[in-house]
Amino acid sequence: MGCIIIAMPRIEDADRLAVILRGKGFFVDFTCDSAADVLRHASYDDSGVVICGYKLKDMPHMELLELLPEHYEMILTVSAARWDMCADDVLKVELPLKVGDFVRTVEMVSSRMEAGRRKGGKGPGGRTKAQQEIVEKAQRLLIERNGMERTEAYRYIQKQSMNSGNSMVEVATTILESEYDA
Repeated sequence: MGCIIIAMPRIEDADRLAVILRGKGFFVDFTCDSAADVLRHASYDDSGVVICGYKLKDMPHMELLELLPEHYEMILTVSAARWDMCADDVLKVELPLKVGDFVRTVEMVSSRMEAGRRKGGKGPGGRTKAQQEIVEKAQRLLIERNGMERTEAYRYIQKQSMNSGNSMVEVATTILESEYDA
């Protein structure tokens, strides 16, 4: 999947999330408590995911998102009170953390990134009615599980499609598969 970096304002929280993911078979490359450490570690790999809190000790997630290398994604752990203040193009997992939702979100990102690497990047094409239903079903899942608005969920699928070189249908299928693999 690439690099997994977990960054939380308290290193103990980052280490706890790492234990959860390692218990589910993921390899967590780094845990840290600052954006500077995230950026330093991200420079070692071509792609990966950063799991972080709303604000690290040296910068908020929005600034970090802008500075991340191109093929990195962010999963944000955030309270419901700050949900609307978050960047639109990141996946959010609500605090208090539901371990199942958290792990499925990481699995979804991991699967999609791996599929994009294997495929090498084809452009999107026209969709049949059945394919459109797959995209809409994935949107509904993102709305339910990650608290996104309808347009935000669509933009997320669209952005991931463009970043990975996979069609929106393939991205949507990966999102749906991550829900049923749990």
